[in-house]
Amino acid sequence: MEPRCFLSSEVWGESSTLTVTGREAHHLKDVLRVKSGDILHCFDGMGQQAQGQVVAISRKEITLKILSRTILPP
Repeated sequence: MEPRCFLSSEVWGESSTLTVTGREAHHLKDVLRVKSGDILHCFDGMGQQAQGQVVAISRKEITLKILSRTILPP
């Protein structure tokens, strides 16, 4: 099962990447121990979902390359 992470709707844009920061980045990096190349499922709680691949991990953030994106109807 892919790890899941919540990303507030403010970080979602038209870019081909997503940046995870704060508590979510800490949880993914230090608790779930994701590594570069891992696949994650992201959601915003408002119907936006994406599958992303970890491309970079730093001390405070994780960068994901979006593989697919879906917007669910309300």
